[in-house]
Amino acid sequence: MKKYDIIFIGGGPAGYTGAMHARDLGFSTLLIEKSKVGGVCLQLGCIPTKALLASASLIDKINRAVQFGLEVRLDAPHKLWKIAEKKNAIVDELTQGLIQTLKRKGVEILQGEASFKGPHTLIVEGESGPEEIEGQVMVIATGSRPQELPGIPFNHTTILSSDDMLKLREVPEQLAIIGGGVIGCEFASLFAALGSKVSIIEMLPQILPLSDKDIAKRLEVLFKRRGIQVFTGKKMEKLSSDGARLSLLLTGGEKVSCDKMLIAVGRRRNVESLGLENAGIQIERGTIVVNGFLETSVPGVYAVGDVIGSPQLAHVAQAEAILVVDNLRRERRAMDYRGWPNTVFTHPEVASAGFTKEEAERAGHEVEESRCLFGALGKSHVEREPDGLAKLVFDRKTNKLLGGHIIGENASDLIAELSLGIRLGAKREDLAGTMHAHPTFSEVIWEAARIIP
Repeated sequence: MKKYDIIFIGGGPAGYTGAMHARDLGFSTLLIEKSKVGGVCLQLGCIPTKALLASASLIDKINRAVQFGLEVRLDAPHKLWKIAEKKNAIVDELTQGLIQTLKRKGVEILQGEASFKGPHTLIVEGESGPEEIEGQVMVIATGSRPQELPGIPFNHTTILSSDDMLKLREVPEQLAIIGGGVIGCEFASLFAALGSKVSIIEMLPQILPLSDKDIAKRLEVLFKRRGIQVFTGKKMEKLSSDGARLSLLLTGGEKVSCDKMLIAVGRRRNVESLGLENAGIQIERGTIVVNGFLETSVPGVYAVGDVIGSPQLAHVAQAEAILVVDNLRRERRAMDYRGWPNTVFTHPEVASAGFTKEEAERAGHEVEESRCLFGALGKSHVEREPDGLAKLVFDRKTNKLLGGHIIGENASDLIAELSLGIRLGAKREDLAGTMHAHPTFSEVIWEAARIIP
């Protein structure tokens, strides 16, 4: 039976990042993946969706060329299959590069599905049959999958998951999206740019329910300006089909017709087939229970990424995996989630870190909030991207930055400064006193910090 210092179960961002870091620190390391190395993020999530969104962004830019003094336009419908080929080529290239990097670092890769035989023993079902493997440290990083609506399973032709959306070869004429969270909004932005008539149905009072309310409202306004229908505070009460099209009856009697429907109501953790009961690993409501060091109820067995209760984001999972490995070489420290960035790759982008005003007040802070519109920036007019807003949340007594929320061009990059500021305890004067290059979008942070309410 083969034995390793560390075994990572799952080859997504947490697994491959942790495995490479473990090898850098000298541990013998095995990475087990039942499908393709890279996990959901590389194969079915972050990278392929952003590859498609990059094409959509270019379409939008070309169709607004007149704003730049150019006479160019692309007419819908666009050839989705050609855009998909570009996306697939990017994913294949990155997958091969990742595999080569893992091998170069000395990470062993085993293809197969793993389940626990005991706390530190796995049975891996691969092409050559079952194999028993032992690890001194186990790290569960098996990720998640799209969640179905109760009573409405995916049929992969008209009722689609986010995975199915990436396999489409033609642009739907009409697309209904159930769920106005990150995934729903990103696909709405994408397919509206490709020429679909898009409707979003969100049961909560705002799209992006976890985001700052002003930021979410601004995105809703901009979506509607682009022809995207947004229904908030409504549920799908009834679904019917004539064989070719779907008909949705919403709360209040409104109706939506479509030829494709995306269900984007969250993700389900991949824990059922791991045999956790054989190892005595505690699980609650489908979530693996961990302590502050990401260790499960079994010593030496850890869990990171989507299978635990932390934000289901690739960069969060990577940070967790690195922490687990680091703690094997030094005095242990608990996972610190302060300032973790959340990004939404719509057009325009949305990003946030830290508390909203309401969250800060519930946490006992006396809050001061300042904001700046992108329209105040010379760069936004040069790039013809004036629709944006930055909001900063400070503690009124200490002037410390508690949160930052941005909608606008390059928001996903701008949020890094605020994420770092929160972690370092930066104050209003630190942001206002830091020179930001002109003309850039980053000036929106400088301007917002200088505005005293």
